[in-house]
Amino acid sequence: MPFELYIWGPAFGLESIDPECLAAVAYLSLAAPQPGVWSIVPTSSSAVSYALPALRDSNTGLWVATGFDSIVAFAKKASTEFTDLDAGLTPRQTADAAAFSAFLRAEAAPLLALSLYVSSANWVATTRPAYSHILPFPLTWIEPPAIRESHAAATAHLGFSSLDTDRSDEDDHESSLVAALNSFPDRIRKTVGANSDKEPERLQAPKQLIPGANKTLAAALKKSARVSQALTPEAKAKIRLDEAARSFYSVLALQKGDQKLFLTESAPTSLDCLAYAYLSLMVVPDVPRPFLSDSLSKHYPDLANFATDMQQTCFVHGVVHSIPGLGGEWVVWLWQRVRLHGLEDDVSETELPLGPWRRSVAGARSRQARTIVGTLATTAVVVGLLLAYHRLPAFGSRTVVYQRAPSGLLGLGAAGAFLHAAF
Repeated sequence: MPFELYIWGPAFGLESIDPECLAAVAYLSLAAPQPGVWSIVPTSSSAVSYALPALRDSNTGLWVATGFDSIVAFAKKASTEFTDLDAGLTPRQTADAAAFSAFLRAEAAPLLALSLYVSSANWVATTRPAYSHILPFPLTWIEPPAIRESHAAATAHLGFSSLDTDRSDEDDHESSLVAALNSFPDRIRKTVGANSDKEPERLQAPKQLIPGANKTLAAALKKSARVSQALTPEAKAKIRLDEAARSFYSVLALQKGDQKLFLTESAPTSLDCLAYAYLSLMVVPDVPRPFLSDSLSKHYPDLANFATDMQQTCFVHGVVHSIPGLGGEWVVWLWQRVRLHGLEDDVSETELPLGPWRRSVAGARSRQARTIVGTLATTAVVVGLLLAYHRLPAFGSRTVVYQRAPSGLLGLGAAGAFLHAAF
């Protein structure tokens, strides 16, 4: 392959666990669907000296691009291998693409971090096992904690550190205090830091507010404490989490409107690939605390449908890859047949990567379903024939017949047979 795309490995049924890497795979899948142009190399950030995703020219051994934006810019210049998905955009649409790309990284990335990394329940049940499948030993014990810590630090200013139940209250208080102090000028920060070392004055609460002096108030406080302990951290912050998610989704829904895509109706662009990557990682992972996917499905189902349609367009080969025993060049060929089948006669060769979206999504799904059903049926027939073959007796071997031992005179051999006939 002329180009190698180094990315974080697959997880949750998606091509990558990282949104920027997933966006790069989606873009190159549309820009160069023909086999032999590029290949995926699953890796980790410790294995390469560049930030992932990174594109390497296998012929020269040089790293030609790192990061999603850099890879898109390189693909636009390499017009002989890749098709420019943004070629038909107007100047205004190009500006909108840049603005919404920055918005996705600023707003979607923290929400993803809260869902997959900061939330202890989601981390233990879903994200941590995914990294265990991606990374080799002993990196499974080294990199995931560091990755989670970096995401927790990046979202500390949002005030959702309570989702991380692995942190102690003292650590949470210290991290919140440090984050708050860093927002003040040096003079005020030094004063607050100096005063924090002093013994705080003890204030005497009014007698009517002391739990022991008022049985009704004491009972109410105990009941409130029991309810608070029964709630999960996500339930306690549900209103704020839902508001943050809806605020992000509303901007995307306003830009998308009733269109199938964000900028054009004809074919996906780089913005669609980036939006697909972030939305898919919000919807697809099966997490025990799905506050992002619940909010998206409830309030903005069109965005969830967009992620599904983009998945069907970019990675129609993914379902076939999951069938044991299939893969390699045959799957690549099958992928091309499904993606390029049914193109209009007037579509030129340079427009082939954009053809799948010009077809209706229903038609693409129907062709994919027929291909998968045919593949599964063929596999079932082959397995059935193999099982039937193994049940056949060995050819040319001596047939052994088991009979019950004769009783009476017949058990005495020839003499017994003579006596038996006489009597």
